[in-house]
Amino acid sequence: HAAFKPVGGEWEAPAELSAEGGNSFPSDVVFDTGGNAALVWQRWDGTSNVVQASYRPAGEDWEPAVDLSEEGRQGMDAVVVLDAPGDSTAADGHATAVWVSEEDTCSGSGEPCNSDVVQAAGYDPDGLPEVELEIPATGTAGEPIEISTPTEKLFAPLLEFGDGESIADTEASHVY
Repeated sequence: HAAFKPVGGEWEAPAELSAEGGNSFPSDVVFDTGGNAALVWQRWDGTSNVVQASYRPAGEDWEPAVDLSEEGRQGMDAVVVLDAPGDSTAADGHATAVWVSEEDTCSGSGEPCNSDVVQAAGYDPDGLPEVELEIPATGTAGEPIEISTPTEKLFAPLLEFGDGESIADTEASHVY
């Protein structure tokens, strides 16, 4: 749950952020100078810890929680920063969450051996940028097709081909 109290005002009614049926533990909450807030926490889903987050634009309600960590991996030690220092001097509501994700790489061996990676996700209060893909209207099975996307306003595009294959790049050649 989260509640907000404006300067000189009363506490608002608590907002339920995480889903029922599992324990949740807050990890980090931050505010920027514009009154925007971001919150990250760990939630036990019955199998693993899931890193979740919610965002509260200044003067509005908390947005629905989103799962940040990958399904089947243990998400932990989440932190969040809002409007990190940089070129901008105004509060614009951009948030970045970072956490550790752990995977059991020796499943069934009886020996504990895990692989830990640091993961991150960003939040843009203006939503995702609209991006046009440059792809042919038709293709032939077994022959490569060329796909590209302009990089303007994209930090790290992920092209997913719909058949389980993907590539993190702005150009690709793929065979179906």
